[in-house]
Amino acid sequence: MITEKEHCLRRKFSTIAKYFGVSMDYLTKGDEVVNYDEYQVNRYNEDFHQMLIKAEPNVREKILKINDQIFFLTLEHAVSNQDNKELDHLHEIINFILRMKNSFGMGIKKGGFSPSDKYELLKFFLKEKQEIDKTFNELFEIYIERRIK
Repeated sequence: MITEKEHCLRRKFSTIAKYFGVSMDYLTKGDEVVNYDEYQVNRYNEDFHQMLIKAEPNVREKILKINDQIFFLTLEHAVSNQDNKELDHLHEIINFILRMKNSFGMGIKKGGFSPSDKYELLKFFLKEKQEIDKTFNELFEIYIERRIK
């Protein structure tokens, strides 16, 4: 279990590492991973690998399919200088799904939500849904325009 003091220390090292554009490992141990982006990719790969080891085979297969699909959706943006509106929309959609999963910041309450909380959550969801519908429509237009050209 990480103590509050350890958590604060890690946060400080993380802030310093981000400022200098290096990883925490590079900052503390002098590891060869020099920049923070490279550190994040390595850390993500390690975490992803550990998650897959623990997953049931049918779940692992679905996770890998989702990962592949996201990779292919974003790959062309890393290797071309095209307009990134598509990438912005994809980011908004994925962010929406994460916010929805986390009840739009309302958290999970023991015993469930009160009727007024449920109403507020529903109101907020409907507002967010209008925005995400707009984002999907704009993304659809991007894909249609590419096929017409």
